[in-house]
Amino acid sequence: MRRDHAHGYRVYQDLKDWRVQTWTVVRPGSIYHAIAQMQKDGLLAANTNDDGQKLGPAKTEFSLTVEGRRLFFNLLEEALKSINLIELSVSIAFMEFLQRERVIELLQERTTAQRQVAGFIQSLPTEELPSTPAVHPELTRIWSDSYAQAAISTDKLIDAITSGKYLFNHKEDR
Repeated sequence: MRRDHAHGYRVYQDLKDWRVQTWTVVRPGSIYHAIAQMQKDGLLAANTNDDGQKLGPAKTEFSLTVEGRRLFFNLLEEALKSINLIELSVSIAFMEFLQRERVIELLQERTTAQRQVAGFIQSLPTEELPSTPAVHPELTRIWSDSYAQAAISTDKLIDAITSGKYLFNHKEDR
């Protein structure tokens, strides 16, 4: 369920529910620290009641500011085209906030970059009897294959999105 606002504990619970511990460590204290820093940076604002009063520290809910939303979308787009698996994992969780066509375009940039990296690694010199790890043919093969396989996996994601498998939060998908 998507919300426009949340308090710190709800953010922590959502992160646990999403199993982010599979790729990072999140502690409640770090979430509250991040919220405070984001509020200081003008990315989050504390919600108020109808009288304009802050709801209180135990139940303070926060929403993204205009600047926070702009940064969110910029980071989301960067993560969708990144060849970093963790960044992609996070971006898949939030891709529905963009238009379907934009997600496909960004993922296509990702596959292009992955194939370029695989090709570059394949072009590196190797030695049959390597004098250093940098020229070990098996390391080169493993890294090249890893990027090539990641491109294939991303192509499968693009196919799923293109076929209409996922719902995006834009009127063309409703």
